[in-house]
Amino acid sequence: KDRCDVSASQNRQRRGSQGVPPFAAHPTLGNLTMRNNSMLDFETDPVVMLYIRARDTGSPPVSQHVAIRVHLIDENDAPAMTCPAGSDESNRTTIFGTPTIAGKPYRACRTFKMPETAPVGFKFPGFKLSGADADGDPINFQVVQGMIGGDDALPAGYSDGSALFEAKNSAANGFSPGELAVSVDGRFDFETRPRVALLVRAYDVPGKPGWSSNTSDPVLV
Repeated sequence: KDRCDVSASQNRQRRGSQGVPPFAAHPTLGNLTMRNNSMLDFETDPVVMLYIRARDTGSPPVSQHVAIRVHLIDENDAPAMTCPAGSDESNRTTIFGTPTIAGKPYRACRTFKMPETAPVGFKFPGFKLSGADADGDPINFQVVQGMIGGDDALPAGYSDGSALFEAKNSAANGFSPGELAVSVDGRFDFETRPRVALLVRAYDVPGKPGWSSNTSDPVLV
């Protein structure tokens, strides 16, 4: 009875993956299946060498090896976004705690104060998002969801709080890309809605034809 297994390339072993291959072979049928696609990255290793061994259960067992070269296809990678650190974060665990949005818990990466009379264009002091894209594509930022905390519901005409703020994506009017600003005034009231939580994410603008935009994991502000 024959059995198959897969070993990783020596190049991949030397880089610290301990020889665990991203593919697995069915022990009797020999079919190759994906084990872990997080181990595949076109930018760092566009070609994966697999060494497949077939052996029988005779006494002594006899085996034979074949090498298979897998060429990866480059796809658009999601950008990575970082939330800036600062000295105004002392209340970040007490204002909202750890809210759960769409079944996922979030802890605020940054907390600061703003006046309830903040006008359109009010800039959040000292706040500037940054990000990186493995493909080198430009990155934009977007407020995707907002929660207003307090005794009252959201202001009339707003499904959530994201429409009350905007993430800047160009250097204009005193703003830099990655900064947040108030986009609608007259909708904030300390007595009835004293807390605001925003989910902000980055998305890339791919320059390669046929690629669609990809988004980062959001951060909570």
